[in-house]
Amino acid sequence: MATSLLVSLFFFSFASLFSSSMPLSCSSFSFSNNRTFISCSSLPHLHATIHWTFDPSTSSLSLAFSAPPPSSSGWIAWAINPNSLAMIGSQALIAFNDPTIKPQTFNITGYSPIKPSPIDFPTSDLQSESSSTHLTLFAKLKLPQGLTSINQVWQVGTSVTSGLPDKHEMLPDNLQSMSKLDLTKGQRVTTATSPAPAPPSSPPSAAAGSHRLLSKVRAGVLFFIELFFFFIYLF
Repeated sequence: MATSLLVSLFFFSFASLFSSSMPLSCSSFSFSNNRTFISCSSLPHLHATIHWTFDPSTSSLSLAFSAPPPSSSGWIAWAINPNSLAMIGSQALIAFNDPTIKPQTFNITGYSPIKPSPIDFPTSDLQSESSSTHLTLFAKLKLPQGLTSINQVWQVGTSVTSGLPDKHEMLPDNLQSMSKLDLTKGQRVTTATSPAPAPPSSPPSAAAGSHRLLSKVRAGVLFFIELFFFFIYLF
């Protein structure tokens, strides 16, 4: 009986420890200016989401990519790589947390500093908006006829120099932020509309988020130690 209770408490505590760190479902997002999308997906890294509407008859893709920028001067990026799941070769769209810098397109040809450049897919309506937690990039792309599955790559960075994104972190989440996206599938939603919230004066930093997570882990470890001694006491 005591063993069953201990096991139940363990799993309950483990779930509670990390539940507040889980990203929001993509269906909970709303956008300003009457922007709505048919499909969405919560991406597995960097707490990012992608919303989209795809018209196969015209190969037109409308999208909204959202992610929390790591700092008040950070940036977010979403890209299609026509050849592989990799950064090199990505046709990227990048938005900046600084509202004075407009979103731009970048053809990622190497690891050297990047510069704005045309990409392989005709792009229009490239815009961004900021909320208290996320930066969102909007765009419309014209894809090759018959293309319904893409290699998507996404990223976030902490700083910008002279209007250009600096190198991102090399943490596991950053290095694994790529996946296949079937444009004909995804969670079927229609996002609600709402006014765009004002950007935060000082968004939480990545360091602050790490500190909160470490605090939760420390509290969880202490709780399990207390359970262990309680278990010993019972027997």
